[in-house]
Amino acid sequence: MVDNPLIETVMLGFLVSVTGIIMIFGPGFAGIDGFGGGFAISFIGLFVTIFGLVVVGFYYQQAKILDGILRGEGLLVHWTFDDQIWQEYTRKEYAEEISEKKGLF
Repeated sequence: MVDNPLIETVMLGFLVSVTGIIMIFGPGFAGIDGFGGGFAISFIGLFVTIFGLVVVGFYYQQAKILDGILRGEGLLVHWTFDDQIWQEYTRKEYAEEISEKKGLF
């Protein structure tokens, strides 16, 4: 089965959220005075936590949908092509991309 790349993004979002929570409460546990930078670290940690939770919120639903697609659930149509046809298509597609990108170079 193909791995779902969106799961990695969800896990990264969780990691960022946990880092933000550590930033919020860390200065108090580490004994950093609030006016000596502790409040600033906590304030930035609040935004880091929110950012991580937003990433998790957006990508979790997409990861669930992609898991279903990769498992073959809910597909309307599934095509299979002969290897020779697929190689011909990729050769033509590659030649077309090269000709389109020559102008950009």
